[in-house]
Amino acid sequence: MYNYEMRIAVCNRNKFYLNSIKLMIYRYAEKKKIDVMVECYLCGKDMLVSDYKYNIVLLEYCIDSKAGIEIARLLRQTDSFCSIIFTSVENRFGNDIFKVYPSGFLTYPISENELRSVLDDYFYAKINGYPLLLKSGEDTVCLKSDEIVYLEADNKHCVVHLTKEKLSCNCTMGRVYDTLPKSVFLKINRAYVINSVYINRFNSEEVFLKTGDKLYISRSYRKDFKQNYYDFISGMQL
Repeated sequence: MYNYEMRIAVCNRNKFYLNSIKLMIYRYAEKKKIDVMVECYLCGKDMLVSDYKYNIVLLEYCIDSKAGIEIARLLRQTDSFCSIIFTSVENRFGNDIFKVYPSGFLTYPISENELRSVLDDYFYAKINGYPLLLKSGEDTVCLKSDEIVYLEADNKHCVVHLTKEKLSCNCTMGRVYDTLPKSVFLKINRAYVINSVYINRFNSEEVFLKTGDKLYISRSYRKDFKQNYYDFISGMQL
């Protein structure tokens, strides 16, 4: 599960579609073990004045007196990182739609598989391209989470092991771990956190990584590690 709450807004004039999309998102989140809050709006302008910033907005292409494209344009003025997915009864969109950098398009009736596909794209990118800024000595290092093989505690510092090098960070392993998605990065003992993507095999005492590293699984973490790894594999296969 992610260590932060995902917020998703659904904007649609049709209450049936609104509730249908909301339920499909919650079913998806339950299977993927993602902590998510879905908020629904019949009017795009109400979403714009919300106190919250949304990770994802499913926006009807023509939702009210303002076209959905105009709502998206106003949203982009305050939030450049939000993922906008347009929904429409027609499979036709104007060229100006690309000026707001949409992440996807869905046409009604929206099937569960179609919605799952666009959400998979978002969360796959989130997991594999999760940005990190780490202080190493006098340098600030820019990384993505998929570059990290495992973390190693070193007193008040954290050693970040990458595929071809390692970095010593000016903070604890716990601080770095707190910034990473917990569905992917798993703790195997007090000193190590591993990226599930790099697991090659494991037994009751050790985990073998694709980089050739071999790490010890402590008895107190063994049960949770196995369950969380199986959850990770199941989530990738859904």
